[in-house]
Amino acid sequence: MAYIQSESRAPSFNCAHDSFVDAVKDGRNLVRDTWPGGFARIASEEVEFEDMPCWQVVPLGFEGVCNWVALLPLVDNPDPTRGYALVHREMANGVFYVDIRVQGFLGNHNLGAGVLGSWDRTDKGACKAITFFNLVAGGFQRQFDATQAALIDLRVAARKAFQGHEETVSLDYSDRLYFQRRVFTKVNGRTTLPNSVLDLSDDPFGQARNIDRRWRVLDKPALGRRLANGRLKACSPLLFSVGDFVSVDARLDIASFKNKYGEQVVNVHLTFSTIVQLLPAASVPVVRAC
Repeated sequence: MAYIQSESRAPSFNCAHDSFVDAVKDGRNLVRDTWPGGFARIASEEVEFEDMPCWQVVPLGFEGVCNWVALLPLVDNPDPTRGYALVHREMANGVFYVDIRVQGFLGNHNLGAGVLGSWDRTDKGACKAITFFNLVAGGFQRQFDATQAALIDLRVAARKAFQGHEETVSLDYSDRLYFQRRVFTKVNGRTTLPNSVLDLSDDPFGQARNIDRRWRVLDKPALGRRLANGRLKACSPLLFSVGDFVSVDARLDIASFKNKYGEQVVNVHLTFSTIVQLLPAASVPVVRAC
């Protein structure tokens, strides 16, 4: 079983309000702290597990998760299919999204494609454009299973809170965790959107700028790597490779829409805001040898 640490904020390398996963074996320890050699920890993560407030650690088991989260409507959200968010049930200083921090080994991904991800450079293809990656166990099955158990509990709680009835779609255990984020937000005219966050390096030929009145990039993920002193530094997406040991900040993306038969469909995805290369693939054997 596992616990997760959580916070709401814009993408950055600040972890002051993240939630960590915790594995229970011979006592209570964060999954972050069960990786060999302390390689899952960054310099800014100074708070120890026993000193974390309750909101910062995902409870063990589905009942605890149900008492820990709530589903709230989003006001003036520019995307009508994203009208709800999972938040912490009890926060003394306001409403905070449930954001989680997990670790694992980078599997299949398209991070190297940059901010525009899988976009095929057509207007029609903007709605399907995503950036994605998988996390795999990399030989550390105990840590991976603990993380996956907590994430499944959160996803099931979100679906049941939204639908108001028993879960009908099975969220089975898998050999990988899938994360994605949509590249574009549709400009629908009902809500005033902020300007695009793209710069010249993101869109050198102006292809995204050409569809800005219909589809717009409102945010970008934070990509970084850990330095030898434990601090974090922003880095190019080209630095990431299959087999890297990474840390991921993510939240639940709750999408609701009508299918072609007029039936309500609810999808709950893991969408990421930050990915940090803790160890490059070439150094991973060092972790396994510890």
